[in-house]
Amino acid sequence: MSPSRNPDQLELPAALVAALSEARGAPLLVALDFDGTLSLIVPHPAQARPVAGALPVLARLAGSPGVTVALVSGRPVADLREVSGVTESVLLIGSHGAEWGGRDHKRLSDRQAETLRQVRTEVAAMVDATPGAMIEPKPAGFAIHVRQAEPTAGAELHAAVQALARAADLHVLAGKSVLDVGVHPLDKGAAVMELRHRLGDPTVLFAGDDVTDETVMTAAQSTDITIRVGPGETSARFRVPDPHALVTALEYVVESRATLAP
Repeated sequence: MSPSRNPDQLELPAALVAALSEARGAPLLVALDFDGTLSLIVPHPAQARPVAGALPVLARLAGSPGVTVALVSGRPVADLREVSGVTESVLLIGSHGAEWGGRDHKRLSDRQAETLRQVRTEVAAMVDATPGAMIEPKPAGFAIHVRQAEPTAGAELHAAVQALARAADLHVLAGKSVLDVGVHPLDKGAAVMELRHRLGDPTVLFAGDDVTDETVMTAAQSTDITIRVGPGETSARFRVPDPHALVTALEYVVESRATLAP
């Protein structure tokens, strides 16, 4: 794909194409959510896979001078690596920032571990009593998925889990048909900004599709390129309709930076 093609041919917003073009010579951190951003939303989390073209463009980005690529997800790192299929050239940050590269970013004290065990045991019984609901264990927490549950029952389950978690001083983060509970704060924005600091303050290109991604949108600088994938209220500068369009945008980044190569 040639970056000289016009925005209509690229099927991307003209303002987004302009921003990508302006940033093509700058150091760049490409940080991306996975579910609903690089993959389509599926009935069961284990079924998620990158859309066509996603893996090749991530590999090319990771191999581009001055570019760091990271996936920033609510999934545990091990699970994220399995479903995404990315290589070691892509950094993985999981559990909404609590895990970095497969290692616990923040350790649990004995007291925290016991509190989490007790709450998770109670919640597991509540999930078993709610058809269609499922619990996803994580190193420092868990998530409750209700996409397949009856809507009222799912909402009641989430409300009950929130009350139980907050009574135990755990952190809660609600997303699309999912409720995350963790011992540590659940904040993708803090994780991305920490990674940016470690890399020497590059421009950030971040894309996400859920309310859990808005912490990055609001933490970003005005010169960063933040993209909402799909519908919903957002603080992102730009929006694309689906993961396929995001892949197109990433392909444009690769090609536009390639024109600067000696």
